[in-house]
Amino acid sequence: MKASSDFVLLDGAMGSALRARGVTVPDHQTSIWSALALLEAPDEIRELHCDYIRAGCDVITTNNYAVTPVSLGRENMQARLEELVISACDRANEARWQLGSNVRIAGSLPPLNISYRPDLVSPYEDLLCNYRVIAKVLAPRCDLIICETMTTSSEALAAAIAAAEMNLPVWVSFSLCDSPSEAENTLRGGESIQQVIDRLKAVPVDAFLINCTAVARATEAVKAIVAMTDNRIGVYANPFKYEPQSGDYSPEHQDYLDAEKYASAATVWYEAGASVIGGCCGTSPDFIAAVKEKINRMNSSSEQI
Repeated sequence: MKASSDFVLLDGAMGSALRARGVTVPDHQTSIWSALALLEAPDEIRELHCDYIRAGCDVITTNNYAVTPVSLGRENMQARLEELVISACDRANEARWQLGSNVRIAGSLPPLNISYRPDLVSPYEDLLCNYRVIAKVLAPRCDLIICETMTTSSEALAAAIAAAEMNLPVWVSFSLCDSPSEAENTLRGGESIQQVIDRLKAVPVDAFLINCTAVARATEAVKAIVAMTDNRIGVYANPFKYEPQSGDYSPEHQDYLDAEKYASAATVWYEAGASVIGGCCGTSPDFIAAVKEKINRMNSSSEQI
């Protein structure tokens, strides 16, 4: 059993959690999605960060996931990219200051186009150029950079290089094929996790994670990644056993996992070797508090043996 001091508790969802609190968060494929809250509800963003810190997080992530040239271009707001990335960082830092917390802040390098769409990933040089722009804004305001929801090796490599140039710790997180009929341990773009990790060997990556992936596939991946790398490993999944193929992401779906069941899955990841655990789309501070409670209980039980 890992020592509790080695465990890092990441936060949970922002976009879906803000929507659940009544904040307007439009469709992520056709709008500026959670970036709208930076304009209309910045106080709600700060308060959500605070609630994650109260739930016990060690790391919170900035709400700039949708602040990309493509996303902002839908509303002719490309010129506001730097302003909105700074705003996202400021909300996270305000939450830390407000609570007097030593929580670390992770700046997000997200997909530059629509999530889950490897077919829309730009050529490598374009990716690198745009990631460098975002990383330079994040770096003075964050403690680490997380390249998240990566679906191809080119996307992951460009984001990781841009992040590493900032001389901050770099985490890279993959989004996997979710359907039971698809190959295990495969990014949505079709490459295996091993292929992508191999391509990133020359980059100083501190942790490899799985995110925006249903629980069953994340569990399989953790067990596989342990044998691939000595890097820190982590998971922040979507709270479904398998990806809802119907598009129904409601808690009424048969594969939905509530906070308690999600936390039980997190203990499996932890025992398999994951030392960074949080939540992705559909989770909330309640999920994170449940994960913390279960893993603390596991460590306490282990210490008593």
